[in-house]
Order: sequence, then C-alpha cells, then structure tokens
Amino acid sequence: MRKNMQFTIFILALALFQWWSCSTNPTQSEDKFPFEVKWKIENTLSSFFPPSIGPDGTLYLVSYIQEGDGGKTTLLAISKDGKIKWKYDKRSVLGINTPVIGLNGDIYFTRQGDLLALNSSNGSLKFRFTNPQGSYTATWFPAIGSDGTIYYGSGKYLYALTPEGNMKWKFSAPTRYFAVYGPVIDNSGTIYFGAYDSLMASSESYLYALNPDGSLKWRYTAESRFTSHPALDINANRIYIGTIENGLNAIDLSTGTFLWANSTMYRLRDKEINLYGIAPVVGKDGTIYAIDYFLIAFSPESGKQKWNKSPVKGNSPILTASGHIIVSGGIDLEIYNPQGELVEKITYDGEGGFNTFSNIALGPDGTLYCIIDKTFYAFKTNYGGLAKVPWPQIGFNLARQSNVGLSLQ
Repeated sequence: MRKNMQFTIFILALALFQWWSCSTNPTQSEDKFPFEVKWKIENTLSSFFPPSIGPDGTLYLVSYIQEGDGGKTTLLAISKDGKIKWKYDKRSVLGINTPVIGLNGDIYFTRQGDLLALNSSNGSLKFRFTNPQGSYTATWFPAIGSDGTIYYGSGKYLYALTPEGNMKWKFSAPTRYFAVYGPVIDNSGTIYFGAYDSLMASSESYLYALNPDGSLKWRYTAESRFTSHPALDINANRIYIGTIENGLNAIDLSTGTFLWANSTMYRLRDKEINLYGIAPVVGKDGTIYAIDYFLIAFSPESGKQKWNKSPVKGNSPILTASGHIIVSGGIDLEIYNPQGELVEKITYDGEGGFNTFSNIALGPDGTLYCIIDKTFYAFKTNYGGLAKVPWPQIGFNLARQSNVGLSLQ
C-alpha cells in the first residue's frame, strides 16, 4: 500500500506541474511550423499517453482538460477531420491511461488498477473489470490477442479477459507489487510482460513469457528495475526492454536467454523519468532506436551504439514509411533519417514548457498528430504511415494492440 501511495503521489505531482506550466505559458507561433496545419483542437493539455487510431481514422486521445482552477482527465474520440465525436470524462488527474482498440472496435484502457471498455460509437461504458486485489497500479497498455482476448497487468497479476470482460485466467508473478511493463504478444500468441518488486532502482525485475493458456514458458531475471515498455523483433527472435542499472537488454524470445545489454541506456536516476518509460522501437534492418536523454541507434548483433544525437526528452520514437524517425525533444519535435541526420525540426517558442511536444501519433496517410502547449494539431506531412518494420512505435500498430500477429494499420 505504501508503494502504491508513493506511485500515485508521483504521478499526481507531475500532472499538476504540467497543468500549471502549460496554463501559464504563451502559445506557439503557427507561422513557424514547417508543416501545413490540417486542423487543431484547443484547450487539450498533454497527458503523457499517445493516442490510438481506429480503422475509420478516428483518434482516441487522453487529455487533461483545463477548467477554471481545476481540470479533468478526458478521453476524446476525434474524427479524422478534427471533429470531437464524444468525450469520456473523469474529474481526476489519475483518470485514464492509453486507449487501445479491440478487434470488436471497443476502446479499452486502465484506470487505477481496473480495466474499462467503452463503446467506440458513443463512448458509453460497456464494462469495468475491477481488480480483485485492489491495486492502483496497472499496465499503461492492455494488449489484444488474435482472438480478441484482452491482456493487462494489475498489482502482481496478469489477467486474460474475454472481449465482454469475463476473466479467462490470471497469472501471479512472484513479486510483491507491480506487473506493469507490457504485455506484448508475438505471432505465436506468446505473451510477454515485466514485473518488479518496488520503485527502488536496485529492485530485481522479471520478464515473463506465457503461453496463450496462461502457463509459464520462461522467466528472465534482471538485476534492476525495468524502465520501458518492451519491443519485439520476431525476425531476430528477440525482445528488448530497458533497466535502470544495466541499460537496454536483449533477450531470446524462445528461451529467455540473456543476449546482451548496453549500460549507456536508461540510466535515469538523475534525470526525468517518462511515466510509461521511453520504449525502444525496431527498424527494418533490426536496428534498435531508443531514448535516454539522447536518441541512440543500437546494433542488433552486439548492442553497441551506431550513433547518438542531440539531447532528446519525451516520447518514444516513431518509425515512418518514408524511412524517418520522429521523436519529441521536450521543447522540440525532431525528425531524423536512418543515418542520424536531422532533416526537420519544430521548436516551441513559448516561455518554459514541460513535455511540450507530446501525445504523438502518425496516421496511415502520414498525418502527424501531437499536442503543442495547449493545442492538439494535425499536420500534413509526406512521411507516409508507420513503417512496415518489426516494431515501429510503442504499442506496435495504429490501434496500440501490442501484437505483431495483427495488422500494422
């Protein structure tokens, strides 16, 4: 309970600081944008969680909406032409995590340890699965199985639910508190997730591989706490995940065998920590791109750095069909080519700012979505959609289903 309370206070403090900094800063000058603005929605503050995109182009965005001296966490359904279709509101800065779209079109998200499902057509609540252990910690992303099963972690358990919200099984991780990193799913249906004992950097972490029936396939033990959502490369038969002490870890998918680690990654004890971890992504040739203050490209064979670029803080990278890498730089939005050369940059010209460029997503037509200061923008770009690579963004595909067996678009 003490750890849960510390975690809750940590998120609350960050969210309140973000609201204060955004509400007191002047807005961005749009004439300096290098892209055409297709549309925008004002009074939408960052919530740290990236939006998902449905088959019809509808965006599902979590935003902290400012109202007078307070505010509320809101899930917005936004049409591809920028019209708000519906809102799901909670008067709490701890309201809603990243929305994920199910195979039936329902919207799933976690809230304070529980999993909720909304009707995508009108935002009405379909069900709420209440965590029996009463934990306030949960995965930021549920994962969706190829049969529609919903997988999410809460407390020390990973749950498998039917699309209607009935529990199929649960797996108990032998940790005291947290099973929150992942889950992600490979093309055989194996489910991977990370768990750890405490918020201490030196806490051991465990990466689990479960069969679709919930039985244990293997377990890998890391010597310090995980810091990122995992990424899969089924071509190389690997899973990548970051830890505080030992950096980016490469693990064999079949056996759970340790392959390599690069300790320059994820040493975050003296830096700002993104709430859901700066998740790695994997390119066409297997190169891993991740952020630890710098944008770093790693060799898949050895884990050695291929290159690193200027200080970057914020969102996990996005790999585009045009071959570019999109990252948030805190007060910058930066676009690189695979060689690490900067090709485009948007700089926030307001005063101060906190995680200014956030909630970034790329549509199938190359539309770039992000919150800048207090406004959610849709930009027209020539970057195409997501790259057809092993793991192009956190959550894998547009719907954030974290399953390589499902369609990328």
